[in-house]
Amino acid sequence: MGAPEAVLALAGAPPAERDSWLGVVTGEAATGRRLLLLAARDGLDGSAPGGTDRAAGDGAPWRIRAILAFADPIRDGVRDALRMATEAGIQTIVVTGDHPATTAAIAAEAGLGAEHIVTGKELEGWDDARLDAELPTLHGVARALPEQKLRLVDAARRTGRTVAVTGDGVNDAPALQHADVAVAMGSGTAVAKGASDLVLGDDSFATLLFAIRDGRRIVDNVLKGLVFITSTHVALLGFILVATLVGYSQPLLPLQILWLELFIDLSTSVAFEREPEEPGIMQRPPRDREVPLLTVPLLGKITAAGSFSLFGALALMAWHPGGFEHARWLAFTALVVAQAVRAYANRSLTLPLQDLPPNRFLAMASVLVIATQALIPVVPGLSAAFHATPLDALDWALVLIIARAPALLAWAVRARRRGIVWVA
Repeated sequence: MGAPEAVLALAGAPPAERDSWLGVVTGEAATGRRLLLLAARDGLDGSAPGGTDRAAGDGAPWRIRAILAFADPIRDGVRDALRMATEAGIQTIVVTGDHPATTAAIAAEAGLGAEHIVTGKELEGWDDARLDAELPTLHGVARALPEQKLRLVDAARRTGRTVAVTGDGVNDAPALQHADVAVAMGSGTAVAKGASDLVLGDDSFATLLFAIRDGRRIVDNVLKGLVFITSTHVALLGFILVATLVGYSQPLLPLQILWLELFIDLSTSVAFEREPEEPGIMQRPPRDREVPLLTVPLLGKITAAGSFSLFGALALMAWHPGGFEHARWLAFTALVVAQAVRAYANRSLTLPLQDLPPNRFLAMASVLVIATQALIPVVPGLSAAFHATPLDALDWALVLIIARAPALLAWAVRARRRGIVWVA
């Protein structure tokens, strides 16, 4: 019992009989069924035809007895998961030991396409250059051997791809070990599980797509947190440095810095973690793993946004007609409000805010920080500790201009040129 081609070769059936069986095999395989051909030797039970006893395997010919065909239906949710993977720029290749027609039928049913299905024997005849060239359009490999699965993984990694391999059998272990991410089925062998990074308890390919989706959300949120914390510190530390260099001995008090850092930590550690995924997160290609999160152009935009707050606050302190204490509190308030606005405005670096789902926690945190900043000057104990003075309407207007100008510019750019990264 085994692969029809191998059993037919072993049986040595006459050409007419062989063609007849191959026709049945091809027809069944085209429906997506998985096939085994059954053969037996005469006299396997110890008695040959005609009543003559002879030992089993004593040169008796193998004869084809039957075809075992069984359906292995695609799991619920797999078609949608594969469609999502394709939209996300993820190439899925079916690598199996099944008949080529079975492989093509299953790939087509799953929505992968079946125009480019090859056998392991064909793959063996390709050199590395041809394999690299054929790989981007490959849909499946049938009658694949373990070493051919391994070669596919190595070829994909050689061409700069991040490779995930799923498997459940002992013969999958070499490919699993060479993958960037090895995923074993929960129902699979101990060898496959031991060679893997992850084990799918439900054996569902769709679960992988849920993980990829959430992974993209996490990476997005880490980037937003990095952008926020970097631009905030450009503004805060740059203000302290430049103000000190131009002659202000204490541009900010330690307590004021602590209050601003408290909001920064709260926003980056809690608020951005709660940020929901952006629309279209699974309709964009994967990130190039060689490209850092903070690229040089992005760092330039971060520096520009932070510098606007820096020099805006410095201008308030330098040119405000009030005393130094009032001018310092005014500049500090501009920095605090700018960071609160920046935190919410940078919930996406490519989309305007109206395209995003709400993040009520971050909105409440931003409003709470601004409200607290406004109340500090009127609370006796706090006003003395912070050296805070009440701000009039003109002061608040200046603060809002400095705080909102980068956010308005970023909103206009994102609304007009969606997909272009811009920092508030």
